[in-house]
Amino acid sequence: MSSCWYFASTKPLAKVSNPHYRTLSVKEALALGIKGIPDFMLTNDFDQEKKDVLLWSDLEGLSTHESFADDFAILPVEKALDFYTEKPYCAILEWEYTSARAEQILAYVQQQLKDTNELELWHIWMGEAYPPRFNKRRISANALTVSDLAQLNHITIWQEPITHYAYVIYR
Repeated sequence: MSSCWYFASTKPLAKVSNPHYRTLSVKEALALGIKGIPDFMLTNDFDQEKKDVLLWSDLEGLSTHESFADDFAILPVEKALDFYTEKPYCAILEWEYTSARAEQILAYVQQQLKDTNELELWHIWMGEAYPPRFNKRRISANALTVSDLAQLNHITIWQEPITHYAYVIYR
């Protein structure tokens, strides 16, 4: 069970990669001087040139610091069982809330609404409580604020009764 943020739309959602994370081969990690590589990856039996085996970040535990406004990702995914939207396209929002990141999310919403009339932003607790309860709020993109995202972030979604929250954002 875990908290999950996702967008849903009638149009494919744009991917936003987190510039602070990248995947490396063992060889690339060693060249960067990265410590703590598992021993089994340092043996001759392991292909040290194989791409995308290690995840590396340049933030060193500072992910909630306000100055890293770009420390988030939006990744298109197949619709999961716990996604309660009727919309066919979904994208996971990976982030830790800060007001600077919330500003970036608002800009993303505005960009996505150029291609569709409506976008949903969900904050749910996955894997619990059936039948689920819902709290959906319709709001125009121009009225949606950083404070709205802060409020959605601070809701304790895992407490009984489990309730899934969504903003239905329209142009």
